[in-house]
Amino acid sequence: MSLLVMMTTLIIHIIFCISYSLRKYMIEKSGHQYFIYFQGRHHLDNFVLSQCLLIFTIFFDLISFQFKKRKIIVFCFFLAAAFNATHFYLLEQPTAAWLMFMGSVRYFVSIFFPSRKVAIPFLIIPIAVLFLTFTGIASILACLGSMIKTSAVFCKHDKKLRQFMMVGTVFWIINNAIVHSPLGVLMEVLFLTSNLIAYYRYYINRTL
Repeated sequence: MSLLVMMTTLIIHIIFCISYSLRKYMIEKSGHQYFIYFQGRHHLDNFVLSQCLLIFTIFFDLISFQFKKRKIIVFCFFLAAAFNATHFYLLEQPTAAWLMFMGSVRYFVSIFFPSRKVAIPFLIIPIAVLFLTFTGIASILACLGSMIKTSAVFCKHDKKLRQFMMVGTVFWIINNAIVHSPLGVLMEVLFLTSNLIAYYRYYINRTL
């Protein structure tokens, strides 16, 4: 599993970096008239692609909480966050994109090092990203959601992880609504629903 995680991490992050470089190059090299046409079509294509990528995010989000082992849950989070980061990048939401990108790194690290001390840098980074990429209320919501989810993944027990994730997900639902990502809203609602169902299965139904 460790090898699979490392290979997946490398591939997804390379794709993220290459897509960023290509987009920047194409925009810089475009002529004025072509640039206007390219921008209009580019935004449409980016929107469609961003929503397609969310299908993968939704898949990993939905199956994540149905596992009991913390490491498998967090590994699914990692894959979902990587696809979600690219989704926000394509929607030109820098705060959310970089927070999700750092989130994928955070999930990867927490699989092997669930210590609270390791969480400290990942609680500070969202604040720095917020100041550097601030675009409005959506940036604040993304930052708060990221920080709460950071606290979640560094919990050693899956019960606390699930509880923190519920709260953090609410912030991302509102954020996705503000940036006009319908599938993003659906994704987070399904993520929350999956969490609630699993929480009921593992912690409420057993006590009845």
